[in-house]
Amino acid sequence: MDRILPFTFKNVHKILLKFWADHCLAYAAALTYATILSLVPVATISFSILGRFELSETDIRTFLLKYFLPESSLVPIIESNIEKFIKNTATLSIISIIALLIISLALLGMVEAIFNHIWQSQKRRSFFNKFVTFWAILTLTPLLFGISLGFIAKIEYLSFSPILVSFLLSSFGLFFLYRLFPYAKVSFRAALVGSVMGSIFFETCKWGFKYYITYYASFDKIYGTLAAIPISLVWIYWSWVIVLLGAEITFICDYPKVPLKKDIAEYNPLWPVLLLLEVLRNFQRNTNRLTTEDLAYTLGLPLETINLFMRVFREREWLTLTEEGTWVPNTPLEKLPLLMVLNVNQQFAKLDDTLMKTMEELWAPLERCLDKTWGEITLGDLVK
Repeated sequence: MDRILPFTFKNVHKILLKFWADHCLAYAAALTYATILSLVPVATISFSILGRFELSETDIRTFLLKYFLPESSLVPIIESNIEKFIKNTATLSIISIIALLIISLALLGMVEAIFNHIWQSQKRRSFFNKFVTFWAILTLTPLLFGISLGFIAKIEYLSFSPILVSFLLSSFGLFFLYRLFPYAKVSFRAALVGSVMGSIFFETCKWGFKYYITYYASFDKIYGTLAAIPISLVWIYWSWVIVLLGAEITFICDYPKVPLKKDIAEYNPLWPVLLLLEVLRNFQRNTNRLTTEDLAYTLGLPLETINLFMRVFREREWLTLTEEGTWVPNTPLEKLPLLMVLNVNQQFAKLDDTLMKTMEELWAPLERCLDKTWGEITLGDLVK
């Protein structure tokens, strides 16, 4: 069990720390705003595709709202508003429709960027690749959903079907997000664990939210008929919080031993040397190329720290990042003087203000010592 769910017993604290360090609460708020803007264009595209399955748009909307909203009384209000918005799109010009599509793609782009931040991925999709990928997601997701309705119809007669259907749909959607959206290596197992845990949190939060607004909240007394607006905003926000928490679980499940930045007590000036030596040894052995995550796991360094070093290495054209996300030498690393590599510490300190003062005190005597004794030593000498 511990091998299947390593985070359950060992890394809950680490997940929460990384969730906070990655500013997931702020990102959830930004995604809530983007979701409101893109809700109508995404719904318009999805319902038009689902219409090919000879399904009523009203039935589809009712079905989705039934299983994903925490309060059933909100279904008719939100459904009627969505229907009005979609009807209004029929009168829009071509330019307005294109603008709505761009808004839809922008939401997906924001999700990808936030996931890449969580995974600390330095790879970026090209504009064409991103457009094709996001458009495929917008069109294929409704198709897969339409196909799944046949299976869902077979289990809806069961007494526990609302919870089961909601759990299956959210698990499928989250697995799809965690597996495909990060431009990084995500294992099937990690995406599955993250999506299942996210779905459990989603169902629990939905029940708790429904209980709260039923017995404690006074939205209807304050806002009257407009109560659906703040309730929907709060629910969308918490839904994104759960999605991002599931993403953190997925990451930790794949890389449970990669430390966080706060876990490293002291800065080590030999880190750039160790990084380049690891890449050089791996390249000389002609084995599988190393990813950023591989380096973090092997050397026990935080991804943030490695990414800062790799940014400097790329600027100096010592390393290059392949399309597969692996690091390879861009110059004969074995000929690099050790002193030149250690000099990276000064540039790295400029990227991290907390290290600047320490490096200024440390570097001057260290450089004088190395210049006299190790000035001619190269990385190749250390590999031998």
